[in-house]
Amino acid sequence: MHINRPNFEDDLSVKARQHRTETALDNYQGFDYIIENDGVVYGAIQEKPLEVKHSRATNYEEISLMRKSKYLHSSLKGIFEKVAKDLEKGKLVLFTGIGCQIVALKNYLGCRDVTNLILCDVVCHGMPITESWNKYISGKEKLINAKIKELPDASLIKV
Repeated sequence: MHINRPNFEDDLSVKARQHRTETALDNYQGFDYIIENDGVVYGAIQEKPLEVKHSRATNYEEISLMRKSKYLHSSLKGIFEKVAKDLEKGKLVLFTGIGCQIVALKNYLGCRDVTNLILCDVVCHGMPITESWNKYISGKEKLINAKIKELPDASLIKV
C-alpha cells in the first residue's frame, strides 16, 4: 500500500484548510485499496448533535461521516468486538482513533493475528470530559436561550 503526500491544491485540502482542520482521513490515500478489497474502516462519527461514537464503514459515504474534528471522546461501545470479528473473517481493517483508543484496541486484541489491521493514530490535543462538556454546552444554551444543534468550527470554541 502506498500513501502519497497530499496535493494542497485539490478540493479536499482546500476544504480542510477552510475548516481549520486537516484530518488523517482527509489525507489517507488507502481507502480505495481497503474498499476494493472488501475491507472496513472504523472511526469516529457525530451521530447526534453533541454525541460522538465510533462506527464501522464499508463505503465512501459512510467514511465521509468520519471526517472533521469531533472535540469529544467517542464511545467505543461494541466496536472492539466488531474489529475482532472482522479480523477473524480475514478482512482488511483500518482503525482510526486517538492514542489511548489505539492502545485499548491492541490490549483487547491481545495475541490475535493482526496482520490485516492498519492503525491510524489521530493526534489528540486534549478533550474535555463528557460531564464538563455537557455543563459547558448547557451554560451556552442558557446564555443564548436556544438549543445547540451542532458543533461550531473549532476556532470558535473557547472553553
